[in-house]
Amino acid sequence: MPDLIKQLTSLRQGITPYGAAPHKPVLLLAVIDGFRKGSLSSAEVGISMELMTSFRNIRDLLVDTKHVPNFAMPFFHLGSESSGIWELIPFTGKTIPVTKSNSIKSFRALRETVAFAALSDELFQALSDSSQQENFPDLFHLN
Repeated sequence: MPDLIKQLTSLRQGITPYGAAPHKPVLLLAVIDGFRKGSLSSAEVGISMELMTSFRNIRDLLVDTKHVPNFAMPFFHLGSESSGIWELIPFTGKTIPVTKSNSIKSFRALRETVAFAALSDELFQALSDSSQQENFPDLFHLN
């Protein structure tokens, strides 16, 4: 668990005029919420209305900056974390379209090309253990 905690607390967050982008931690909190509520139970995290709603609700509750709650951005960019906690799995035969700045082109592009995000074994095991889930929210310091 110490390695996982280090991975989660050292997420790369884009710098914006409003400060560090909070989207990756908010999405991970939505995933934790999904495991707690039972809507998520495998290492495959799909793009679902429930996850998007949880992301938006958590963002509205915890983030008081003018960051736009764009679900596609953290879902895509968590896949570029060097820790490998989140791997994007495209649909067979699909290539994920990116912009010149190596970002996802749109939510539609994400939905049409990404089947799911695969959680690392360590993250999945921790999220599957309800006694460890309680440790996660304190890891993220959101504005």
